[in-house]
Amino acid sequence: MGGLIYVLYRSEETLLLRLADALGMGDDIGRWRQSAAMLTLPEWVVYSLPAGLWAFSYVLIVDSLTRGQPWKGRVLAISFVPLVGAASELMQAAGLLPGTFDWVDLVLYTLPLIMMGVRTGTSPVPTGGIK
Repeated sequence: MGGLIYVLYRSEETLLLRLADALGMGDDIGRWRQSAAMLTLPEWVVYSLPAGLWAFSYVLIVDSLTRGQPWKGRVLAISFVPLVGAASELMQAAGLLPGTFDWVDLVLYTLPLIMMGVRTGTSPVPTGGIK
């Protein structure tokens, strides 16, 4: 879904669209974008939701791949992408990384970890820290 939002609603200069054009899909995508233009999406859906969806997909995939592994390693693996995304937003807020801080991005990066904790009935990060 994140890729579809990119293809249909983001600038034609994005890497994904240039790649699709190089693969000979430019005309088809142009028609899809024309059809999609009839539906206006909120800005946060176009610019923040794709990254949140990709972080959520990562969490689900790594969770399924690490089942049966020790919890400490799973937490580290599962948390990697969402925490890097959240850290990048916080570094943008502090002026340490180029870009524009966005609360919606921060929430959507961390939401998969919160949802994972709700699903498993545990905190995404063990209480008392990792030993």
